[in-house]
Amino acid sequence: MSDKIKKELEDIIKEITEEAKSVVKDYADNPSEISGSTISIHDTSPYLEERWTGESWKKVIHTDDMGKLLKDVEKHNKNRKKQKKLGNKQKK
Repeated sequence: MSDKIKKELEDIIKEITEEAKSVVKDYADNPSEISGSTISIHDTSPYLEERWTGESWKKVIHTDDMGKLLKDVEKHNKNRKKQKKLGNKQKK
């Protein structure tokens, strides 16, 4: 490998590493309100019928508007945090 290509690769690695550090710092400064992972599966996917049957459907949220769902989850999480704080203050 030529010195020019090695230098280009080193520059790319440095750039990717700096971007990764930036993403980590941003997340540390602004953590997500949503815990866990979000997985979207099209509602006509055969995976749904294979994976979730009977009572397990209670754990699946069916939505056509993921943005609204995420806002609702964020609102719910904020309300739960407020309730916890109020509960902790009342115990003292």
